[in-house]
Amino acid sequence: MHIRLRPCRVIAVLSFVASGAASCGGGKPPAVASKDLEGPAAVTGATDVATDSIRVDVYLDATVSMSGFTAGGASNYAKFLEALESSLSNAWKKVDIHFGKFGSTSREIQRPEFLTARAPQFYTERGMNAVTAIDQVAKCDTGPRLNVVVTDLFQKEGDLNAIVGRIKDQCLQKGIAVGVLAMKSQFDGSVYDARGPAYPYKAAGSDTAAYRAFYALLFGQPGQFDALVQSLEQLSFVNARNLVVISPFVTRSFDVTVSKSRDSKDINMSKASGPNAFNFAIRKGGTGGTLISDVALTLNPASPPPRLERTELVAFRQGPTASTSPSRDLVQKKVSSQAGKYHVEAVLTINDPPGKYEYRIDLRTAPINGFSAPAFIRALSSDDPGPAKDPNKTLNLEKFIMDLRQAASSIRRPVLASWTLTVVKR
Repeated sequence: MHIRLRPCRVIAVLSFVASGAASCGGGKPPAVASKDLEGPAAVTGATDVATDSIRVDVYLDATVSMSGFTAGGASNYAKFLEALESSLSNAWKKVDIHFGKFGSTSREIQRPEFLTARAPQFYTERGMNAVTAIDQVAKCDTGPRLNVVVTDLFQKEGDLNAIVGRIKDQCLQKGIAVGVLAMKSQFDGSVYDARGPAYPYKAAGSDTAAYRAFYALLFGQPGQFDALVQSLEQLSFVNARNLVVISPFVTRSFDVTVSKSRDSKDINMSKASGPNAFNFAIRKGGTGGTLISDVALTLNPASPPPRLERTELVAFRQGPTASTSPSRDLVQKKVSSQAGKYHVEAVLTINDPPGKYEYRIDLRTAPINGFSAPAFIRALSSDDPGPAKDPNKTLNLEKFIMDLRQAASSIRRPVLASWTLTVVKR
């Protein structure tokens, strides 16, 4: 089988596989640019259309820090490598798999060499095994492609900003999603994932809490990630709950109801003109009142959870007076949340002459620190692992994931829900 390094798509971090790869298509078509989407699709993303064929590029981190995961050749890591090929074949009817290894440099490898990655000798290649240069495989092309990068995510702290910046420019800017699947494995070797000197670590028994995490970085579309993880869940240590996805779209579905506060005497609600389309009338001489929006959300389970208390209600004028800048006609007053439901109070004030005013209302995540880290990411991360503290945790994993989420939000702030408001001022 011919193997050709051709990195692609977005990267995400979890305990699923210690390999990150860029992907550009695969089981789902490329995402439609958000500016081209309208209605609910502008919030949830374009509907994925399955395809039977996909190209997958698998990149193995060949640095010395990975050799401990082989742990005698019967570790979870070795089992993952053994099952990866068949899992890809089960997820799609036609799969064109290419292999590569990377470290300080990168090169293509043939399938027989890929099969030797379950032994320590795979990680001894000079000129390759010293530095984990993930940025070498953080490139994203378009087309039916998926990239899988298996790695322990060991990066020098000073490299994080550069790596996140590369992923942002090469992948996130193109609308390609990043996924990180985390998995835990037996380990017997040296841990280089530390601020201080490397230290020996061994976890080869039945105490799974002592295992070390390796990751599969996925570059492509969320539907592709789901298909692969579902196929991999034949392995007892693979769980879809340990997948995190960095994508412009974090909402699966939403439902909105809008009413007015009891003390708002100058405004009355008219019959809704459709789902998530609300109508009000302001009496002669009045300027508005307080509107109450209740939003029920179903979020994508693999997305980092939005910080509900930091969400923002933003209104945009539509129709003849349309503007791309937020309108001050509707100003958020108070927001609360419970069990995935948002309760937002906002003051509507229209000082313009009588007429018909139309708005698109977006409930958005905060521009800065709009998300929290998934619990499993926090559990696997440490800012200072060492032989006496957090010996099996990943250095700065949480920072890496949240920096990726912030990079994606700086390109397009995720919209949690969107609805229309038409107001007739008498």
